[in-house]
Amino acid sequence: MNNKTMNICPRCGGEYNEGALFCPHCRSRITGASAPGIPDGPRDMSSPDAVPATIEELKEWYIANNLPPEETTRFFIGKNILEKRAFGIFRDIDGSVVVYKNKDDGTRAVRYRGPDEALGVNELWIRLKQEIHNQKGHLKAGTAAGKTRRRKSSKRIFSLVILVLILASFAMRSINSRDRGYYRYNDEYYYYSHSTWYRYDDLYDTWMTANIVDSLLRDSWRDYYLGDDYNASYGTGDFLTSDYYYDTVQDTWSDDSDTFWDFLSDAWDSSVTDFSSDW
Repeated sequence: MNNKTMNICPRCGGEYNEGALFCPHCRSRITGASAPGIPDGPRDMSSPDAVPATIEELKEWYIANNLPPEETTRFFIGKNILEKRAFGIFRDIDGSVVVYKNKDDGTRAVRYRGPDEALGVNELWIRLKQEIHNQKGHLKAGTAAGKTRRRKSSKRIFSLVILVLILASFAMRSINSRDRGYYRYNDEYYYYSHSTWYRYDDLYDTWMTANIVDSLLRDSWRDYYLGDDYNASYGTGDFLTSDYYYDTVQDTWSDDSDTFWDFLSDAWDSSVTDFSSDW
């Protein structure tokens, strides 16, 4: 059972863990919260739970997720870019942190200007994660349309590819120690993916990272595996549609970032980014 103290956000009424820097629901800065890790040195931005709090950490997060060059994504970290169609964050000569968006008409919309570096970083980080999600959706839609157009002419090739993928899947299962999906162990529900276990906490009615996992579940996982698809009988809510997944996990898993952009580095299309609105 989770022992963390839960607090109530005064802005939206949502719950957040004690020690949180921002409310996971409305994104507002928690009053009196200080950015974790800044006094104690750099933190690991490659972790799925990493939340950058400084401009330098945001740069590290960007690199750790293997995103395309800034000139491609149009997200410039630590730079005051004056060109049209650009997002960015930089520290001004007066010490203020500035988060901006240069729109397609050449005007600039300032999202934040002030002394709170962590707040400014969070604004651009959330917007960047939203854009990553939009780019993936755009790519998947384009891929689906292309498959529809080529279905008749490439049916035989497609079948061969599927066969190869199936064989590769079986081969990988013999290598990987666990399958992605839902597990039930000691009347508790877990979700596993990309070397990370997540557990459903009945007390707070939410998913969270399982920092401690019983060795029996880890070693005999096949005995507790339920499947990759969610079943309403679990009573946990679908992990992949949960607030925890959206706020913390999505866009930081390796197959959604590292592998995805490594093999499709030219897939980012900034022409579909909304540069007409203020943010």
